[in-house]
Amino acid sequence: MLDFIKNEHIRQAVQQILIAILIALLGLLGYHVNVAQPMYQADHLQLGALNAGETNFSSLELSDFLAVAPQTPVAVAASTPVTPLGSAQPLTAAAAVTVTDISLVDAGTFVDFYNTATNTITISGSATVDVVSNRALTENDHLLLFCDGSTWYEVSTAAN
Repeated sequence: MLDFIKNEHIRQAVQQILIAILIALLGLLGYHVNVAQPMYQADHLQLGALNAGETNFSSLELSDFLAVAPQTPVAVAASTPVTPLGSAQPLTAAAAVTVTDISLVDAGTFVDFYNTATNTITISGSATVDVVSNRALTENDHLLLFCDGSTWYEVSTAAN
């Protein structure tokens, strides 16, 4: 019944498909997965049309929605860098505070910072944070930033 598994090429292809699916799922769950030495390089991965051997890809196309689970809220304090834990990062603050330092992460990372506290959290420009102007996040406001590995860049804001 499973005689095809005896074929080495098919077994390797099935293994690579399962690895690629696992990597894609971990990425969707907010985990960062590095593939040290990929066996194959693909220019594009489209879920639902996964080719055997694709374990490293330059883009990911979803046919529906990308759901990112919120991380544990980070308590923001003056003179303390904010270290994001994932792509959906709630922030809290015991008092109004201004942030000038956000810990750098891997190039290509997007993080949606949003205030869950009643106190205002202001994200201010600095050597590693490039925002259009100081962004005062009141409760439920969002700031989407992109990190290129050396600087955070403002992508969008939402005042709620």
